[in-house]
Amino acid sequence: MNNMKKRVFDPALYFDALRQLRMIGIASTVVMTIAALLLPVAKLVAVLSEQADMGVVGIESITYYAANPFIVLSFVVVAPLLTLTVFSFLNKRSGSDFYHAAPNNRLSLFFSLFAAVATWLLIALTVSTLLSVLFWLCTSTWFHLNMASALVTFFNMLAASLYVAAAVALAMCVTGTTFTNVVVSLLIIFLPRLLVLVFTEILASNMPLVSALNMLPIMSSQYNIVTNLIYGMLLGNGVGDTFLFAGGGFYTLMVGLLFVVAGAILFVRRRSESAGHAAPNRILQAVYRLACAMVICLIPCAAILGTVLNPNNRLVSSDIFFIVVLYIIAVLVYFGYELITTRKWKRLLQAVPALGILALLNLAFIGGVYGAWQGILHTKPTAEEIKSVRLISNRIDNYYYQETYFDVGTEKIR
Repeated sequence: MNNMKKRVFDPALYFDALRQLRMIGIASTVVMTIAALLLPVAKLVAVLSEQADMGVVGIESITYYAANPFIVLSFVVVAPLLTLTVFSFLNKRSGSDFYHAAPNNRLSLFFSLFAAVATWLLIALTVSTLLSVLFWLCTSTWFHLNMASALVTFFNMLAASLYVAAAVALAMCVTGTTFTNVVVSLLIIFLPRLLVLVFTEILASNMPLVSALNMLPIMSSQYNIVTNLIYGMLLGNGVGDTFLFAGGGFYTLMVGLLFVVAGAILFVRRRSESAGHAAPNRILQAVYRLACAMVICLIPCAAILGTVLNPNNRLVSSDIFFIVVLYIIAVLVYFGYELITTRKWKRLLQAVPALGILALLNLAFIGGVYGAWQGILHTKPTAEEIKSVRLISNRIDNYYYQETYFDVGTEKIR
């Protein structure tokens, strides 16, 4: 008994968690493997048909992310599903009491369960990737697979999957219902990068001389595999570099490990009574509903800043109406989250004072962007301080503008 209390990892509990997750793990591996082979088989059939009609065809070069785009299922679907399942006892008082009363210490419980999630993710990614790569190698007469791209893509998707799993586990340690598990997980994963993205995009769009805010490279969107892929697809930007940028994989993995450490600390301090409740206390409950509302508020903040930073833009009546409607929606989201999670109408009145904090957050965001704008405008280097100059194309519209080889080559010249 004493030895079990001192352990940080319990093999017996780990294997038990693997058995609990075997249905999801096996199904995920099968689905990802079938998905990984769909496109190769389709391309092979097309090539054989073309060869039968036209004779000899050339060898096509293949990058792995283009050959297996369904590999993103590992972090989009599999990682959150495994984590929500294995830590589901945190949402039920009876299950929470049972696990917390086990002879294992809290750290051993957390790390053993999370290791099971990581193992199934590794199995699903490894099996689907290996079989896919073997297929491409067997069809070398018609296709040439870039093996370096396969290795980097595998590593980046594994890092992204562990990042999402860790974020969900962290969220489950500070919430107690499935709904709040999902909402807080999304906030942890997307909100920080969304704030940075909106902040930098507003500055870049209102300052012709600032085409890329890369003063802090680590804050570049490409370093976070998950958010860069999702935001890139939503905004119509190219996402191919995300699969091939190993630096992004290392960064995402490091942040994921920090989430694991934070989740373990919170898991140790979590009270069993939190199960079934939206949040452990009212402060965190207020933080969650403020964060949800702030996501909506970013849109009117951007509209206001577009006028403040650019004198040529003037707010007309339709713009004012649009801003007011969005702020009303943000308030509805604010109260809606409170009502859905607590199911108590009286709590809506108790949530009213915190709307002042939401207003301050909006002012802080607008003021932060305006302060950065002023700081950049007043930064005037002397001729001696300028070491080099780059010519960067003005890619305002990513849908209509196609970056050329000339643009890429020119930007590299200093």
